[in-house]
Amino acid sequence: SPGPRCGADVRNSGSEANALVVALDVTPPGERTKTIVDGSRERIVVAISVAAAGGVQEIDPSSLRFGRTGGERSLEQCKPPPHDRSKDGKNDKGGSSNLVCVFRADDFGLGVGDTRAILRGLTVNGRAVVGAVFIRVRAPKP
Repeated sequence: SPGPRCGADVRNSGSEANALVVALDVTPPGERTKTIVDGSRERIVVAISVAAAGGVQEIDPSSLRFGRTGGERSLEQCKPPPHDRSKDGKNDKGGSSNLVCVFRADDFGLGVGDTRAILRGLTVNGRAVVGAVFIRVRAPKP
């Protein structure tokens, strides 16, 4: 089952008031919370899902930023979700597949004690995209 999600509203006033709010999952199987080591060069896999019509296909992957404020340019790559196909080869409605992206932890701007990472971006139509997730940052072992 997915790990805990950050329920705090991360939308700014103004341009993000009508943002597409996405759910994020960064928790490895068997863990409750993703922990990263401060200063790590680790790559973090983030599964992005959308409950709204149109799904993750509406998100412009190149616009995604992830880290302490959601403005950090930490994106390495995104794997587009598979398109659901009906038996006749046409796209099924729904778009419930996850968009899976890899971000560089050393570009997050997070430090020891931080507990939340924010994702911001845009849809292909220019609508703001926002989401947040719990992440634990710990000091490196001596």
